[in-house]
Amino acid sequence: MTEMTQAIELQTNVYMQKEQDLFNEFFDSIVEQAKLSEEQTKDLAKYFEDKPEMLAKRDNLAEFVRSVYARADFFKGEAKLMQEKASRCERLAEAFKDAIAQGMADCGAKKVGGQKHYFLLKNNPASVEITNPELVPAEYMTWEPKMDKTAIKNDLQEGREVPGCRLVANKTHLEIK
Repeated sequence: MTEMTQAIELQTNVYMQKEQDLFNEFFDSIVEQAKLSEEQTKDLAKYFEDKPEMLAKRDNLAEFVRSVYARADFFKGEAKLMQEKASRCERLAEAFKDAIAQGMADCGAKKVGGQKHYFLLKNNPASVEITNPELVPAEYMTWEPKMDKTAIKNDLQEGREVPGCRLVANKTHLEIK
């Protein structure tokens, strides 16, 4: 690679990093506020004026929103992948702990030391094992109430009154096609 090519590549990388930093700063400011500023909202409103030059801007806006959703999906996928890796590591650590405990039990050892660490085989505190859940008295049951919004909506749509609830039909959402 020539010096000129290296310089161009370095300059491109610096530019791309600055662009990424600006985007992250912009993105973080909006996320921090949980919405666009009043000024940003007014600027966006101009995109919906009935002018031909706004067509491309609307397309760019739609592509931007879609790219942010795509970025979110990517991060969700990465988070899922990282969670799977973490679970595998935990299973590996547990497998080693079980094998070490079994080895110590087989040798009759309660405590074994190394130069920096030691293993200590201890009895667990008493725990409860449910052998037949149907026989457990109700006084030992707990539950969290969960409202069935679908049933509530159906009843409200059929004209039945449901105390503490009302049907709301004035909300909108945006689809990007």
